[in-house]
Amino acid sequence: MFPVKKLTAFGFLAAAALMSGLTTGCVAEEQADDEASDEAITMGTRPWDDQAEAEWASFVQKIGEARASNRCTSVNACLNDASINPLKKPGDGNLNVFADCADLPMELRAYFAAKTGRPFQFVSAAEANEGADVRYGKGIHPVAFRDMREFPTLQGLMSGVSASVHSGMFRMAGDVEATDTYPIDVTKDSVKPGVVFYDPNGHVLIVYKVEADGTVRLMDGHPDNSLTFGILSEKFAVGGAAQGGGFRKFRPIAFDGRAFTRTPNARLTGSKYAWSATAQYGKGRGYYDWVRERLSNGAPMQPEQQFKELTTQLCSDLGDRATSVAGAARVANGPLGVVPPNIYGASGEWEELSTPSRDARLKASFRGIATFIKETRTLVDQRSNKIAFAGSSAQLTAKYKEIWGGLAASCKITYKNSAGASVTLTLADVETRLFDLSFDPYHCVEMRWGAHPSKTAEMASCRTSAAHMQRFADERKQRNAIDREYGAPTPFSWGPEQPEDVNVSKLLRSL
Repeated sequence: MFPVKKLTAFGFLAAAALMSGLTTGCVAEEQADDEASDEAITMGTRPWDDQAEAEWASFVQKIGEARASNRCTSVNACLNDASINPLKKPGDGNLNVFADCADLPMELRAYFAAKTGRPFQFVSAAEANEGADVRYGKGIHPVAFRDMREFPTLQGLMSGVSASVHSGMFRMAGDVEATDTYPIDVTKDSVKPGVVFYDPNGHVLIVYKVEADGTVRLMDGHPDNSLTFGILSEKFAVGGAAQGGGFRKFRPIAFDGRAFTRTPNARLTGSKYAWSATAQYGKGRGYYDWVRERLSNGAPMQPEQQFKELTTQLCSDLGDRATSVAGAARVANGPLGVVPPNIYGASGEWEELSTPSRDARLKASFRGIATFIKETRTLVDQRSNKIAFAGSSAQLTAKYKEIWGGLAASCKITYKNSAGASVTLTLADVETRLFDLSFDPYHCVEMRWGAHPSKTAEMASCRTSAAHMQRFADERKQRNAIDREYGAPTPFSWGPEQPEDVNVSKLLRSL
């Protein structure tokens, strides 16, 4: 086993210093520990064996399915509801849990460990090569750890995880030892509920279900403390081996009453652990089809079902964006805050209330659907055994048009404009203004939803200034970008002059 030293008092202070001023690529500010629950905890010694991992998978699946059915919309609500959370016992106090994307899998793991008597330790500080931003740099490796013994209560543990963990702690290559998670080969045995998916653009999700056709269902936290769900698609990046992106399993750990040991990479082989430093990489945009085929044992794609999944997810993403934009109402129309050097990797109010990453993923979803249409038509024309459709590409397109037309009209969001009146937009409306959706939290809600004087009377209720309008114009190229760039400046001059054509309706009409 791979030994991990217990931190000295000096080591802990050094780790805290390393984290000073750093926020998570998907976080807002550190949340206060109000000790809502005073449930005492002690370090468990039960093994992280096959039984533990099966229980863990079942626990995560229950939380994910509850969110997908809208029985809860935050980690707080999910964990505090005994009808959802099988580990919540009578008399347990309610927790006050903040969980952005990086916190979510680690807090769930911590909660499960505390409730089932398993040991829990987590990376609390990491370093990058040459002092780079640890969330987006290279050569990330652990330098400090914390464990359950430091937190006398369950509330304290959850708050401690939230205060320490950031997305860089998942950005570790497969050959790095002592990590919390490690990249795996993709098989039906390895990708289960409770496995993490790391997007090197600074986002972390957790698998809650894998369907028989290879569809992977995930949930993720956000800086506004919301919990969302969706399916694996092109909107999530994989990156390369050095970034450790894609599916990652939690590393087994043990505690003998004095010290921790973490299973080294050399002992994480075989279908049980599936460690692989290279298996997921080098596949480009074919990665998503590769995953589906691996998880369905090579069963052919059901294009109509896949198309429904992708388009339904688009509607869900739109609703999640509406919630996020509404949460920024307190700063909309107000003084213009400073645009950070990198719009995707900021901190504080901008990180909490802006939506550049969310909007980029929305655009990537449109692009992914357009790509799916083109690629599946080609497979049908080629009579490929990779796709299960007996008709022609023209007949498949007709099916797509029927599905898309129904969704474009029925999928709607309603927002309150600056005058307090309700405004309803369909998916078709949003598609026409996709690259006008403002990610800037200081813009009025009308501008957040793509309204401006040159296009619509919808803007009439916006109480904005010339400075706000100028900033909207300045951010045009940034809005045109679909592929994000972290760890480097994204000034107003950054981004394409013209947006990529990802209009699904237009594509379908042309076929």
